[in-house]
Amino acid sequence: MRNSDIAYFCILEGDSVEAAQKELLCAAAVEYTDFLIISNSRELLIEVVHYIESNVQIRPRLLLVPSNSVLATAENFITYHYPAHNPNKLHLKFDVHTGILTESTQLRAEDFSTDQDNITYYLKDTHNLHPIVRHAVETACAERNELSRIVNQLLIGCSFLPDNIIKNKCAGTDFDGLQLQELSAFAEHLILLKPQLQMLKIETESIIQHCKSLLLVCPVTSTDLSDAYPTAALQNGFPCVYKVMSILHHIGYQLAMQRQLLNKAFMHTFRTYECYASGALFLRTATIASHTNKKGTFPDVYKLNGEKVTGFTAIYKGIGAGFHLTNDSDYALCQFYIDLRNKFHYTHGDLKPSKILILQFAQAVVKQILKIEAAENQQTFRWEDVHQQTARILLGDYPTEVVLAISRHLGMPPFQSFVEL
Repeated sequence: MRNSDIAYFCILEGDSVEAAQKELLCAAAVEYTDFLIISNSRELLIEVVHYIESNVQIRPRLLLVPSNSVLATAENFITYHYPAHNPNKLHLKFDVHTGILTESTQLRAEDFSTDQDNITYYLKDTHNLHPIVRHAVETACAERNELSRIVNQLLIGCSFLPDNIIKNKCAGTDFDGLQLQELSAFAEHLILLKPQLQMLKIETESIIQHCKSLLLVCPVTSTDLSDAYPTAALQNGFPCVYKVMSILHHIGYQLAMQRQLLNKAFMHTFRTYECYASGALFLRTATIASHTNKKGTFPDVYKLNGEKVTGFTAIYKGIGAGFHLTNDSDYALCQFYIDLRNKFHYTHGDLKPSKILILQFAQAVVKQILKIEAAENQQTFRWEDVHQQTARILLGDYPTEVVLAISRHLGMPPFQSFVEL
């Protein structure tokens, strides 16, 4: 039967093939063009092909699977061997014991989907998958969904910190708020959970290591926020921790929009702007230092022009004056939405934002950030670069991750190569 849209194959397990099975293989080689015989034994493949050529003068294709791969599962990964990927190609497995053909589904990233709640699932019926592959699909999806749930908790959910620690933070200073405590608790939680995520252990470790790299920019003392001593905390005159907080809020905004949590998305957008602006003003007159008033002296207070800052208004005005943005249309649009924020039911009013209004505000905020980044020559730890890397690691291509995790677990392509003899 000649049909380029159908791939016929069989898998030879073990070290030998019985005479009756060899006869069936001869018949299959005659019947099916480009018949493919798969094994993890080079000697067995050579023996079988010699028998077939001697009897029917046809040489089938031979595919050698590495010995450390799970041979039986190769049937669901044959598509990765063909250079021209045809998503509609039908793969039929020839049973060397009975001669019966059965369809074998090929495992592909496009056959997985992730919904708005970041739940990843397999779109097809799993009955045409090998039982080992079927179990791997179920396990990988379950692990990916648990990892997604924890990431969602970091970005838009509840705290990873115990209640008693949260209560104690009531007396914390402005400097204490720069320690990325939630991110640190998230990373520690993942470290404890990692042994339970065996198939996605590499993806889990990648998230942990990225979090650790972000935590390195936390200042140890307030002097780390000045040019007095070069540290990882301050790059190009900008305290990096403020960029990290801004980025996490913006990714939280993206996730909230995906899940249609519009009020939350708006507040994350506001905090994206506030965190970045607070850090940018260190390029001008912002400091964290002790502050004295009639109530006493208070350590590690955020100050502008020597004065304690108690709200966003001073920061917003400082951004406009300090970076010559008062006549900028995006700056004016941000002012409008900051004022409008006070009318929403999460603040002082009873209104709710619409999707269009949130998108307009978010676009204006990002344009303001990128404008300041360019004007202030931010060459390292750039907001856009760190954002892209963090979003890719936290909110990656989940279907592709799942398929790669399964392939890695079973020793299938692209982690192991099939060799045609």
